[in-house]
Amino acid sequence: VPAVGWLGRYADGSRTAGGIVGVSFGDDSAQALVSSTDRTERIAHPGTLLELARNPPSTGTPDALPQLAFLGGVEARLRSLGGDFERATAGSGSRHEYPDTAFGASLRWTADLIETGSTCRTFHASLGSFEGGPSFDTHLDQRRTHDALYAELEAALAAFARQLLAARRWEDTLVMTYSDFGRQVAENKTGGTDHGDAGLMFLAGGRVLAGVHGGMPDLTETPGGGLAPTVDFRSVYRSVLRDWLGDDRAVRPKTSSPDHPVTI
Repeated sequence: VPAVGWLGRYADGSRTAGGIVGVSFGDDSAQALVSSTDRTERIAHPGTLLELARNPPSTGTPDALPQLAFLGGVEARLRSLGGDFERATAGSGSRHEYPDTAFGASLRWTADLIETGSTCRTFHASLGSFEGGPSFDTHLDQRRTHDALYAELEAALAAFARQLLAARRWEDTLVMTYSDFGRQVAENKTGGTDHGDAGLMFLAGGRVLAGVHGGMPDLTETPGGGLAPTVDFRSVYRSVLRDWLGDDRAVRPKTSSPDHPVTI
């Protein structure tokens, strides 16, 4: 597993003025946002950040020990991010019908942060993780599990889009979904499917180039039981870094696959 994720590398070298560039919601750190600096942060409980922002800073002599200076820097960074979350409470998310789930709450916070002018550039939310609730790792009972997960995804993204359209921020937003693994084509004996190579990526936003990119997969070609990929996912990452995030540096995923423009 790489020590730094592709969005983490972007955050490390971001030209955005100081502060946190990427936020992931949940108990587990998103590998894509793992960075070698302090410019990304995992937020398990936004309420804790709000408490930090609403209380006076710690007192003392942080220069007395290197450890105290380090902790003082962590507190200052989190306090600044807490200010973003405090301002986000004035967003319009409460007027939209987000699912009453962890994923729904993550997208609502994200939309509120974007609407109220947070300087963060990337946000990561997980749906169907292994930590409680249904997972997309559907080795059994896939139809019922997918029905529930995609209904939650649909409802959350619809509310997210409605909020940002009303706030006139949809043109400034790119949504990208991905999975850690694909699925095989044939159903197994327990009503599910096993791991495969290819999967889907959905992109949405006010400036997304609509349509199917890379062509439909050939259902007669199933190497190892899965679909053969028609697009190298790293070329999509590269396009997002260059065309959307404006990262023209060479520290992007390396692939010989042609780029697939994702925005107009």
